[in-house]
Amino acid sequence: MKKALKRSVSVILAVAIIIGSAYAGLGALDFNSIFAIEAKAADESVLTFTLNDDGVSYSVTDCDTAAEGELTIPAEYEGLPVTGIGNSAFFMCITLTSAAIPDSIVSIGDAAFGSSWSISSVDISNSVVSIGSDAFSNTGIKAITIPDSVVSIGDEAFRGCSQLTSVEIGSGTTSIGDKVFRECSNLTAINVAESNTAYVSVDGVLFNKDKTNLIKYPSNKTDTEYVIPNSVNTIETYAFQGSENITCVTISDSVVSIDDYAFLYCTNLTSIVIPDTVTSLGERAFGECVKLVTMDVNENNDYYSSD
Repeated sequence: MKKALKRSVSVILAVAIIIGSAYAGLGALDFNSIFAIEAKAADESVLTFTLNDDGVSYSVTDCDTAAEGELTIPAEYEGLPVTGIGNSAFFMCITLTSAAIPDSIVSIGDAAFGSSWSISSVDISNSVVSIGSDAFSNTGIKAITIPDSVVSIGDEAFRGCSQLTSVEIGSGTTSIGDKVFRECSNLTAINVAESNTAYVSVDGVLFNKDKTNLIKYPSNKTDTEYVIPNSVNTIETYAFQGSENITCVTISDSVVSIDDYAFLYCTNLTSIVIPDTVTSLGERAFGECVKLVTMDVNENNDYYSSD
């Protein structure tokens, strides 16, 4: 029931915004009074713990949305280790400012901290193995270090983290989901440990290890020109999305596929040349590239033409 109430807040907020727009002449809405909640200290008392199926450990499964300030999640509860953070456990805890995750935690669930937009820092311990889908989406995190223990990062785990500037990925991560850093408009670099066997970073750009897939070009990288390495076969979905500093991209002759929305909202991109090797051009691959006046397709391309 409490989760249902939590989720309904977003609906209430949307209605309030609509009402506010319709009656703008009556003055600005005071959202603090609309959502007047007595603040509570962010300590163990605001957390709900659920015994795991193994019967010998707990997970944090809920948090009072009135919790305010810095939160340190306890490593133990009633003498047993706390090993998980459940799905949506801290969803829309909008007055939390930071979270410290203890060495006992192994998994962070889907949307665990989703839409807790005041959270500016999270300390992920070197015990965490998995980070769920949307785990930190739409939060105010400014930088994140993924420790060596993390094996998998779920889809869109950091989507919409508009304050995120840098990411450090450790040696153990072997699975990064789709669109993990989508809409991270201030992201300048994604760095990967050299010993990582699955992924690599070149000048802050994220690739798979053999550099056949360009996964993510940071949206706020300051370079205005970029040459895609000759090893790349696929430019993945949303790879360059929102890269407003880019004016020119050279696509190498190794590229076969430019996936959906690959260059969406590259609003200063002015020209692009599609080589003859490209056989797949995804939906709205260059959508909202409002300054893109020239798109030349190599005349030897059997699938596409500039005509």
